[in-house]
Amino acid sequence: MLTTHRIELFVDNYIGVLDRILILVRRSGWNVKDLHVCEEKANNGTRIQFIIEGKADLTLLRAQLARLDCIQTQQIDCAPQAERELAMARSLDREGLAAAVRPWGARLIASGRQGDLYEFTGDSAQVDQFLKAITQAVQAQTARSGRIEL
Repeated sequence: MLTTHRIELFVDNYIGVLDRILILVRRSGWNVKDLHVCEEKANNGTRIQFIIEGKADLTLLRAQLARLDCIQTQQIDCAPQAERELAMARSLDREGLAAAVRPWGARLIASGRQGDLYEFTGDSAQVDQFLKAITQAVQAQTARSGRIEL
């Protein structure tokens, strides 16, 4: 039976750190399902969050991660405090798009020759519903960020 775990690392920011960590995770028998990496200039490091899935021993992975000299802190199976996703929609049908996004509270972020561009944030289910409503109402270009947790 496959198990899923969430890992958050704060690491020194230099070339090759992510490769070292992901190689270690893969060699330990885990599959990386989700990965987020962001630089934190205030702390002169990088935050790496990932979801792993597999049948391997988590104790072994924890010990191997602790031996890496690049890791400043690690948390395994930490619960996210917040989860959001961003969706954007653009259409030349300005009035139709404005009417479609109004019930969702989406925010106009740009307007130009290519049409109006709105953004909407919510959990994954809300973003699914938003994008479905928009694409049914008007012909629009859409994009979404994917889930982000912190």
